[in-house]
Amino acid sequence: GTGTPGDTVVLTDKDGNKLGEGTVGEDGKYSITPSRPTTADESITATPTDKDGNKGTATTENVGKPDFNADDHKPTVDPMKPGSDPITGTGTPGDTVVLTDKDGNKLGEGTVGEDGKYSITPSRPTTADESITATPTDKDGNKGTATTENVKNEATSNTGATGNAGVTNESSENTSGKMLPKTGRENHNTNFISIMLSVLLAGITSLIMSNRRKK
Repeated sequence: GTGTPGDTVVLTDKDGNKLGEGTVGEDGKYSITPSRPTTADESITATPTDKDGNKGTATTENVGKPDFNADDHKPTVDPMKPGSDPITGTGTPGDTVVLTDKDGNKLGEGTVGEDGKYSITPSRPTTADESITATPTDKDGNKGTATTENVKNEATSNTGATGNAGVTNESSENTSGKMLPKTGRENHNTNFISIMLSVLLAGITSLIMSNRRKK
């Protein structure tokens, strides 16, 4: 700040605790590093004293609030499944998180704890694929960036319920004893055996006919 050159300026908090002191320079300015971090809205008093020990009029000002960044307060939403289970996620400690559905209906709210986590039980069961929006608001009423996630669809395909999964080509029966369709290898083997039997039969027939002619 500024003051009378040569004056000593003492900074104190609202409880009178000394936070630091410094001397006003020839340019009429002073700079004092406080002994602890200051907090938003707290009052700081600067009291001047001249070289003769005479105290001047003190000045009190409040510490300003830091600029609000909405994205810094954007929460996360953990994967959700249909039902009434609590909806959880993370956010900025102290923020209030409000849950709404796609139509803007409020489903619940909760406060982010010191550990940066929140847990909110919805006012109704959620349904598969519906969108849930989590909107944060800090203690000063500033709204942060909202996050929207969809409830997980629990439906899964019933794989393996039909068909011949797991049956090898070498097997023609399932575990219940019912016959399964022939495989390509079995058809190939059957055709080969039929051909061989036909050739053998033709050879025997030819041999018989030849013997008859000789007689």
